[in-house]
Amino acid sequence: MGLADEMHEHPNRDAVEMIERGFKFRRQPLLLMITNSGTDRNSICYEEHEHAVRVAAGTSTPGEDFDYVGEPIDDSTFSFVCSLDPGDDPLNDPSCWAKANPLLGTILTNDYLQGVVDQAKAIPGKLNGILRLHFCVWTDADAAWMSRAVLEPCIADFDLSDHHGAPIWLGLDLSQNRDITALAAVVKTGEIEVEAERDGEKQIVSKPTFDAWIEAWTPGDTLSARALRDKAPYEVWARDGHIHAPKGQSIRFDHVAQAVAEYDHDFALQCVAYDRYAFKRGFEPECHNLGLSIEFVEHPQGGTKKGKPTEAMKQAAEAAERDPEGLWMPGSVRELEDALMERRIRIRRNPVLISAMMSAVTDADRWGNYWLAKERAVNKIDAAVALCMAVGAACAHAGADNSVDALIESLG
Repeated sequence: MGLADEMHEHPNRDAVEMIERGFKFRRQPLLLMITNSGTDRNSICYEEHEHAVRVAAGTSTPGEDFDYVGEPIDDSTFSFVCSLDPGDDPLNDPSCWAKANPLLGTILTNDYLQGVVDQAKAIPGKLNGILRLHFCVWTDADAAWMSRAVLEPCIADFDLSDHHGAPIWLGLDLSQNRDITALAAVVKTGEIEVEAERDGEKQIVSKPTFDAWIEAWTPGDTLSARALRDKAPYEVWARDGHIHAPKGQSIRFDHVAQAVAEYDHDFALQCVAYDRYAFKRGFEPECHNLGLSIEFVEHPQGGTKKGKPTEAMKQAAEAAERDPEGLWMPGSVRELEDALMERRIRIRRNPVLISAMMSAVTDADRWGNYWLAKERAVNKIDAAVALCMAVGAACAHAGADNSVDALIESLG
């Protein structure tokens, strides 16, 4: 018999594999695993969690309601999974606490759990740890930026060819050797009216809606080694077409430049937002070799620098009666957050991007500005950063097309 406690702390499958391989000479082997929820969805703990849910639900595709279907998934496994239901709010509704705490009222008291909840409300840095350890919520990072409750309703499947010819904005996060280079694309799909606060009063305002997606590249020759190190399924992503892995031990900037050229051909490319890292010495020469004539707009990462506004951004700011300012990450992060919260953006399904958004945390300055960061070196947030850059560029130009239309109309 093997006893494995706190599976979310196991760095890999080695210990459990060793126990299970020893079962081959035993008539009635038994392995017991117990755990809180974790933060790493590319881990043995999450794999076992997902298997446990499928066994308990009796289906390989359990829905959010976890209705029992009755298919024989794995009769050698018994699973018991404590979980809140979709829509449950443990911070404000004590009636749901028992779902994730079957010992509530016995060795675990309501007063203790209420004290924990009060801590989560008072100290934001403790929130995710409390959600994991007391309410069985997977958070993807100890202090995650994005929640699945916000992101998942915006994930969609759509055909990129539907947008061919439309204005498009790109965000480019470059890397060299071990990381991921990501190119995000955003197209405006319309406008909706939402409630917003202006000058201390709530008003109904029009805001743009978007479709967005990413492409990603990583060195093909080091794929297997980095998959083990980062505990990320790079090989599966490459096989399924979610990430490009051309041969070599460093990023092929010529491939990325060719992708930009294709966007310039298939869409009305407005600009490419970029960070200086590896741009001048690596990527820009590849664009020159292809003869590309594209507007590149600097978009610094981190929270200390702003880029310079372009003429188009100045026109958009004037049309919206706001001061023009260059692109910077705190502003772009807020624009993406608003679009997600208000369901104004559809994001094309891609596990590379989903993993990046779920792995990102935030860093902040004393004035409340914040930007994306990664908690551990193995967390790859490049796709999320690129998406913020693209959304920021699109929003900075919002209103420029409307001002042109108004000018034409005024001229008859």
